Amino acid sequence: MKQPTGDLELPHEESRPSTAEPRKTKGQVVAERLVGEVGWETETVGLCSCPFQDFHTHVSGRKDCRVHLDGAPNFHCVHESCKEHLAALSQEFRTQLLEVGLGFTCPETSLQSRQAYRRQEQSRQRARKSAPLIQRDYAWTLQKLKLDSPVDVPGAPTGQYQRFLDLFAEDDIVWIGERYSSGIRHLGSFRTASDWRAFEASIANYTCPSTFIPGEYRRSNDCVKQRRYLVVESDKLSRDETCAVFRWLKEACDWGLAAVVDTGGKSLHGWFRSPDEDLEEAKIVLGELGCDTKMFTPSQPVRIPGIMREDGGGMQKLIYFDPAEVNV
Repeated sequence: MKQPTGDLELPHEESRPSTAEPRKTKGQVVAERLVGEVGWETETVGLCSCPFQDFHTHVSGRKDCRVHLDGAPNFHCVHESCKEHLAALSQEFRTQLLEVGLGFTCPETSLQSRQAYRRQEQSRQRARKSAPLIQRDYAWTLQKLKLDSPVDVPGAPTGQYQRFLDLFAEDDIVWIGERYSSGIRHLGSFRTASDWRAFEASIANYTCPSTFIPGEYRRSNDCVKQRRYLVVESDKLSRDETCAVFRWLKEACDWGLAAVVDTGGKSLHGWFRSPDEDLEEAKIVLGELGCDTKMFTPSQPVRIPGIMREDGGGMQKLIYFDPAEVNV
């Protein structure tokens, strides 16, 4: 279109209020890639929901987590129970900021940090390439897994619950409760395995693969005495695909599979003897294979067998048990 001529007055650009949202900075883009939508109060500070709400021992809010892009970029949440996870995510945040050319004053800008990040990326790439091979070479259907259980699993809830308790030593402090059963009011959720046997069936839907320090009443990492098992789970894979990952860990990685719990929903929980090696690479690899990395938290709640789900789902059932892999 030709430029109009004559005495017509064209509006200036500033006279037309813009309806477009302000363009996000590189740092803001990196932050939202890690935690989702952020409500930016300034160019360098914003609020969002915590990406680790499942670890909170109190009710979560939509603006519990604060994002800082100035100084040493980091994420900070009002809940203490997710502190170590946000610390790890903050380190990843700073590494990714370096990758897009943003510098800041922080010890972790060192060459060593960047090399560690590259090693992690190599592990991710290897895992992505291996995923289809694992599904092909270690195929294990849910039905076959049940048939392969080294011992018969009781069908009644009472028998399931009692068999589950065999995963622990009689004097282990075991937590059984609901998701937020933590704190002095929930002292009764922390008992020895021997004391729990006095109940005919589970009184709640959740337990923990770790044992706790005697006298403690908080389901938090700093109260864990020993991580007896690492539970592997996926909400992304089908049940048969998850079984293939279990078999790969069991046969190729020599991880002892002690038990498998059908959660009564869409996933399975594989209870593996806690591996002796560093779990950081395992966390990266299993994450790329579609497994839930939150399960690497020692105090993470998991489904206990022998009880109906509280959300209207099915029965939480023990479907595989190997006494030889019990870690006591």
